[in-house]
Amino acid sequence: MQITSLQLKNFRQFYDPQMVTFAKNDQNVTLIIGVNGAGKTGIFRAIRFGLFGDEKLDQDNQSRHEAVHLVNLDRLRENDGDPVTAEVEVCFEHEGVMYQIHREKIEIADGDNIKELSSRATLSKRTSSGETEQISNNVEEVNSELNMIMPDYVRNFFFFDAEQSQLFPDSSNKAEVSEKIKNSVQNLLQIKSVQKAEDILKQLIKQQKNEIAHQSKDLQLNQIQSKKQSNLAEIDTVNNKLKEVSQELKLAGDEKNAIELEIANTEQLSSQKKQLNRYEEELINQDRLIDEISDNMKSLLFDGVSFLWNDTMNLVMPKVSIIQEQNDSKFDKRIIEMSLQRGSCLLCGNDLSDHPENEIHVKQLLDNYHQSNIRDVFQDIEIANEHVKENSEVTDLLKEKYKTLIEASKKKEQLMLQIDKMNESLSGHLAAIQNVEDKKVNSLPTINRKLDAINTQINELKFQLNNLESEQEQLDKDEKRQIDLVNEDMLKEKVFKRTERILDGLTRILHAYDSNMRTELSERILDMLKKLLSNIDRNLVQKLDISTTYDLTLLNDDDVNVLGDLSMGQKQALSLSFIFALADLSSRGRSDIDFPLLVDTPFARLDSIVRTNMIRETPKFARQWILLLTDTELGENEMNLFASEDKVSKIYRITKDQDGKSVIRAIDSFSELKEV
Repeated sequence: MQITSLQLKNFRQFYDPQMVTFAKNDQNVTLIIGVNGAGKTGIFRAIRFGLFGDEKLDQDNQSRHEAVHLVNLDRLRENDGDPVTAEVEVCFEHEGVMYQIHREKIEIADGDNIKELSSRATLSKRTSSGETEQISNNVEEVNSELNMIMPDYVRNFFFFDAEQSQLFPDSSNKAEVSEKIKNSVQNLLQIKSVQKAEDILKQLIKQQKNEIAHQSKDLQLNQIQSKKQSNLAEIDTVNNKLKEVSQELKLAGDEKNAIELEIANTEQLSSQKKQLNRYEEELINQDRLIDEISDNMKSLLFDGVSFLWNDTMNLVMPKVSIIQEQNDSKFDKRIIEMSLQRGSCLLCGNDLSDHPENEIHVKQLLDNYHQSNIRDVFQDIEIANEHVKENSEVTDLLKEKYKTLIEASKKKEQLMLQIDKMNESLSGHLAAIQNVEDKKVNSLPTINRKLDAINTQINELKFQLNNLESEQEQLDKDEKRQIDLVNEDMLKEKVFKRTERILDGLTRILHAYDSNMRTELSERILDMLKKLLSNIDRNLVQKLDISTTYDLTLLNDDDVNVLGDLSMGQKQALSLSFIFALADLSSRGRSDIDFPLLVDTPFARLDSIVRTNMIRETPKFARQWILLLTDTELGENEMNLFASEDKVSKIYRITKDQDGKSVIRAIDSFSELKEV
C-alpha cells in the first residue's frame, strides 16, 4: 500500500482547499513541516480519518468527554445556523489497484454550540480500462473494506504519533507490553489463523467427549466432567479478576508514566533550583567568613595603628614621664569617688553622714583633684607603648587578613550576581517545580507501592490460575482414561482419538512455528535496534529475547535486563525496530503486508545520533515514509542529511497567512526550505 495524494476542504485548521502528493518508489520520503498549532497533526488526523474514519487520536484520550470537531471553526462561525461540510479525499495504491476514498463530516454551529449532523463515505477504484468504479457509499461497508486492506491490529504500528505512542512505555506495564507483542506477532505472522484452527479442533473434541460420555452413562465419567465444569467456572472467575487487576495495573502505570514525564520535563528547572539553593547556602557561608575576618581585623586594628606610632612613642615617652611626676597625686581619684559612694572615708574610716563637714571636704578634694584624668591618659599611653613593643608582626597579619577579606568580598559579589541571574531565569516556574517535587516525594512513592501491591495480587492470581489449570489438565487425563476404558471399541472413540492426534500435531506445529518466529523476530529487532542506536548504546545491548509468554527482555554484557532503564528516545528506537522487523518478517511471500510509515513528531525524543541513523536506515525498510515534523525537529543537520541520502522527493511547509489561516505550501528543495 502506498498513499499517493491527500485533498482537504474545510477540515480542522485548513480554511481553504489544500492538496498534498506523497513521495514513492526510490525517493520514498515526504516531509511536512510546521510549527505547533499550524496543522501538522491536522494532516495526520486527516489521513487517519480519510482512510479509516478515525475521528479521535490517542492524544485526544485525555479529553475523551469532549467532542472532536473536524469542520473548520471559522467556516462554522461564518455560516452560523447553516450546515458546513468538511471533506477529505485520500488516493492510494494497493496490490496494483488505485483506490480513492472520499469522506465527509457535516456539522452545524449555533452560537458557541457545535452539533454533529452526519458522516458520509465513498470508496472507489480505478479499473484496468482507466474508469472509476464505485465499490460502496455505505460508511460501515467502506470501513470494512479498508479494514481488510489494513486491519486494526496493523494500523497503529504504521500510523502513529511518536511523542504520544510508545510500544514499550514502562516496565511496570509488563502484562500490557506482552499482550501487545503477542497480538501483533500472532496476527501479522498468521499464527492467529492457526490458533483458530486449533480452537475449532478443541471444540470438536469437546463435543465428541460429551457424546461419548452421554452414551457410556458412566457415573465416574460424569463425576469427572462435573468437576471439570466447576473447575472451568472457577478458572473463568480468576481470569476475569486477573483482567480487572491488570487494568488497574495499566491505569496506575499510566499515572506513573505521566508523573515521570512531568518530572523529566522539569528536571532541568529542578536542577537549576537546587543549584540556586547551593549558591544561597554558599552566600551565607561567605557572609559568615567575612564577618569572622572583620571581627579578627578589629581585634588587630588597635595593635596595627599603635605599631605605626612606635617612633613617635620613643620621642614622647621621656616627656610624658616628666609631666607625670609633676602631676602625680598622693592618692588615686578612685579612692575619693568610692568614699563618696559608700558614705565613709576609705582612708580614715569616718562616717561622712555623721560628719557633714568631712563630706564637704571630700567633695572639695574631688573638685580640686588636680590630676584631671591625666594619670589615666598617661597609664594608657604606657600600656600602648608596651603593647607596640610586644607586637612586631601585627602589620603583616593585617595585610594577610585584608587580602583574604577582599577575595571573600569578590566571591560574595559573584555569588549574588549568579543568584540574581538564576532567580530571573526561574521566575514563574517555582510553583511548577514545587508541584513536581511534591509529586516526586509524595505521589510517586504512593503509586509505586500501589503497583507493587497490584503486581503481588496478579502473581497470586496467576499462581491460583496455574493450580486450577494443572488440576484441569489432570482431570482431562482422568476423563480421557475413563473414556478409553468404557468406549474403547466405539467408532466415535476412534474418531475422537484421530481428532486428538490431528490436534496434537497441529499444536506441535504451532508451537514450533511460534518459537521459530519469536527467535527470528528477536534477532531482527536487535539487528535493527543496533543500526538506530549510537555506538556506545549499541554496545550496551547484546541480546534480545521474546519468551513463550511474549515477555520482552533486553540484556547487556552482564545478562541484566535493561529494558526498564531505556530512555524515552531509546524506547522509541526500540518501538521502530520492532515495527520494521515485524513488517519485514511478516511480508515474506506476502504482498498484503506492505504499508506506508506515517509518523507525527518523529524526532522529538531522539538524540542526534539516533536521528541520523533513523534518517539513513528507515527508507530502506519502509515502503513509504511520511514525516510530520516541527521546526525544532528539522534543523540544518537533519536537512543536510536528508539531502545527502537523496530519498526525499516531496517537501511541504504549513504556514499561516495574514488572516491566521493554515496553508500548505510545496517546497522544491532543501535550499529553498532553509531560506523559508
